[in-house]
Amino acid sequence: MLIGLIRQDGALQLKEEAIAEAQLFGQVDGYSLPIITRMFAEHTAKSPSASQIAGQAYRRTVLEKIISFYAKPLNLMAMLRGTLIHAGLQSTNLQGIRVITERRYIYAIPGTTIKLSGQVDVYYPEHKRLEDYKTCQNIPQIIKEEHVFQLAIYYWLLRWNGLPVDKAVIDYISWGDTQQLSLAEMPDGSVNDVVMHPYFKDESYFVETITKAWHILNDGFEEYYAPGMNFCNRSYCRYCTLKWACDRIDYTGEIIEPSEFVQERGE
Repeated sequence: MLIGLIRQDGALQLKEEAIAEAQLFGQVDGYSLPIITRMFAEHTAKSPSASQIAGQAYRRTVLEKIISFYAKPLNLMAMLRGTLIHAGLQSTNLQGIRVITERRYIYAIPGTTIKLSGQVDVYYPEHKRLEDYKTCQNIPQIIKEEHVFQLAIYYWLLRWNGLPVDKAVIDYISWGDTQQLSLAEMPDGSVNDVVMHPYFKDESYFVETITKAWHILNDGFEEYYAPGMNFCNRSYCRYCTLKWACDRIDYTGEIIEPSEFVQERGE
């Protein structure tokens, strides 16, 4: 859980202190009051969310959930940028077109008691089209693997709730451009429309995959079991806000006591 900021000089500042300073001076290390406040927006969901499951960085996700940590504002900006863009697009007037935006759907995964939850960015009922927004530095050529999985989660949540989906796309948004993509890499290496992926075409395969992922995260949230590094995206280690804690935990995973992890100045 994010409890404060790492200042430019390495000092640790609690959330309440950072917001109070921003209110008094209008900024903290150059970051304005609205930005600072948004950085501390709380996510109170107890169960694994669609984005957490699809992100496939399960070790990091568990540590972010159960360990109190501080972060540099710069390392929070990517997530914040996406939040702000979502808010802006949500308020857009589409001139009479029926659209469902930012609505959360919940459904018990068939054959289990697990309640899967996800907030769908955009769904056009008349066109049976699902859209998800993703901010990025560079727009990819095809839909990224983790985004295929997340799109599939929303696809099945809609279908299980009685809303048909014929088309699913990702709207990638960079600072300089935006592109809507519908193509993704298939398991055999070919490129095809994303709804042809087994996550979409094979319900039993999707249910098996999502159930395993849900249990990995839930065991971390409930039992404090930090998954092994094979359950994380190691390409982001250098930028991870929990690397200081991760380095102290067995590479293969272990049960931890969150209160024993106290972040020090400069970490």
